[in-house]
Amino acid sequence: MDKEYEKIRQYRIRKCRAELSSMRTRLGFEKSAMVLEIGAGDGEEILWWVASGSNCTAIEIAAETCKAIMEKLKKKNMHPHADIVRASGEYLPFRENVFDLVFAKAVLHHIGKPLQAISEMRRVARILGIVAAIDDPNALNPFWNIAKIITESKLLKKILSPFFSGYYWEWDASQHPFEDWATPFYPWQMQQLFKKANLQQTKVSNLWQPYYIKWKWFFKAYLLSEKTLEKTPIPYILGQLFVVGRK
Repeated sequence: MDKEYEKIRQYRIRKCRAELSSMRTRLGFEKSAMVLEIGAGDGEEILWWVASGSNCTAIEIAAETCKAIMEKLKKKNMHPHADIVRASGEYLPFRENVFDLVFAKAVLHHIGKPLQAISEMRRVARILGIVAAIDDPNALNPFWNIAKIITESKLLKKILSPFFSGYYWEWDASQHPFEDWATPFYPWQMQQLFKKANLQQTKVSNLWQPYYIKWKWFFKAYLLSEKTLEKTPIPYILGQLFVVGRK
């Protein structure tokens, strides 16, 4: 993996986790809380939740992914405090009122019925439990539409992909429409979805993070400008959506 890409990836992970830790403190649930993660990905988050003191269950739709994550947990001797279940976010195989925190990171935009998924997240959360999501793309971000144009053009992909990560450019629009890959949400749409799912005290904030760009100077320039630009409307337009609600 490109070193600059990896630096940005690690920085994004740390920033998300700092926001989650802050949320945990603000909303007052214990480190030993029962956590459910929707969409385990490569398992990095479930490992972090367990290492930070939580008992964590995660779901993932692919059987091979579930097996790989469980192997990681066993290697680190974390499996007594964690579980990985093969399931879809739209149909959670858990009873009601189980988890203190139900969380989805970069998942809702891949789900065909996001309201159903959020309603399921609420169902399995305990009374006064927290339902939260960090999601991208933000539909206000013009880069989303630019990415769509690029992925649908073989010429533009060939010209531009050497300068960016494969995050968007690897998508093959000839095989599947770009919209099938991810559904962008406006901030107010995300808040409305949480309210429709009957969640209370719903709040949407914006988490601005560096994009996966391979220019070496980019990340340094981002870090120098980050604190200043976070006080402007830029994060509202370019940032990820961080939404939190209570059952």
